[in-house]
Amino acid sequence: MFYRLNVVRIHIPPLRERREDIPLLVNYFLKTIARDQSRAPKGIAAAAVKALEKYHWPGNVRELENVIRRAHVIAKSEAILPADLPGEITGQGGTARAISTPPGEGAATDATMLARQLFQIARRDPKLKVLPTVERELVIQALKETDNNQVHAAKLLGITRATLRKRIEKFGIQREMKIE
Repeated sequence: MFYRLNVVRIHIPPLRERREDIPLLVNYFLKTIARDQSRAPKGIAAAAVKALEKYHWPGNVRELENVIRRAHVIAKSEAILPADLPGEITGQGGTARAISTPPGEGAATDATMLARQLFQIARRDPKLKVLPTVERELVIQALKETDNNQVHAAKLLGITRATLRKRIEKFGIQREMKIE
């Protein structure tokens, strides 16, 4: 079968050899994500594009797509910033290390600032249970971002599908997802 299909070979060099395609691919992925979610596309900061162009892309175009999808989920604003990209791309090491950086050492990370804001909200509303509330919202958002695909949602959250299913059941999320 291979030889029947192999009439004309087209060689496409790896992404690291055609860095000029990165901005085009990023815009394509952002438009695709926006179309899938029926939203306006997010933008991307020039510094984030430069960071993407400097990276060596061992996973090629699929890795770039996954990075853009992840950044789209993480981005708090209407534009993807360098802070929304994984640490190995921006040259700041692993993401886990950036999140666990103590607040006294250098600038506070986005995760640290978010945790502080959540605790301020919890102080104002003593009945609010921060962890279950945040966990529930993260599960809902991951399911929305992946069009209710539990395998992809679990990967986004860094948990197994079985754990995700337990959370869906625990929080009664499935009923809400069917309504939309």
